[in-house]
Amino acid sequence: MGRKIFAPTWKSMLRNKLRDFFPWFYQMLGYVLPQTEVDKFFIRVVVETMDYREKNNIIRNDFIDTLRELKKHPEKMANIEITESLLASQAFVFFLAGFETSSTTISNALYELALNPNIQDKLRNEINEYHVKYNGDLTYDIIKKMDYLDKVFKGTL
Repeated sequence: MGRKIFAPTWKSMLRNKLRDFFPWFYQMLGYVLPQTEVDKFFIRVVVETMDYREKNNIIRNDFIDTLRELKKHPEKMANIEITESLLASQAFVFFLAGFETSSTTISNALYELALNPNIQDKLRNEINEYHVKYNGDLTYDIIKKMDYLDKVFKGTL
């Protein structure tokens, strides 16, 4: 889905030109133009994730939980209506901000690891150690505990 966001289509180019050159017309049409596949995807993912976490009482202290708090306490957002579309758009912007930078960072880290086999071996050992320790699970919380992995990525930046 990330690649679809950046892939130019004639519809996206038309929307962008309308927004750039005729903002008043774009605003008027914005409500009429159908949602794209990407829009629908993000709205569905955000809404389903928030609902699932709410029903199962899951708290991960991440961006989705921040959006859940906004939804629970709309008074914190003076004069702004908290809609599913607004929440999904915030998640979308968050995703976009990290999409390209994350792939570039990972590519650079892999390149540096290929040039430094000793560091690569040390990192592989740490990952294998955690893999065994947590019975094959590598969740977000477990990955956050990997100190050497953190150092490798910070060194890449």
